[in-house]
Amino acid sequence: LGVTANYLGKMVKERAPKRNPKVLKRVRLLFQYQIAREILGGKHSIKEGSNIACISERTMFRRLAKVRDDYVKSIGQD
Repeated sequence: LGVTANYLGKMVKERAPKRNPKVLKRVRLLFQYQIAREILGGKHSIKEGSNIACISERTMFRRLAKVRDDYVKSIGQD
């Protein structure tokens, strides 16, 4: 086009909508819990699961503990 980035920035005023960081964090956490459930189901090892979820193994152990606690609590309420 032969124009500079500054010119385009001034001419095109539309911006992408801002993302809500709380929603993004919640979705990422839900994804990590889903991977933790798959680890408990035997689909992945802890190392594979932590790589898939892009978190450390220690964090995956925390997610596994939370999933186990929630499962035990749900059984106790029945």
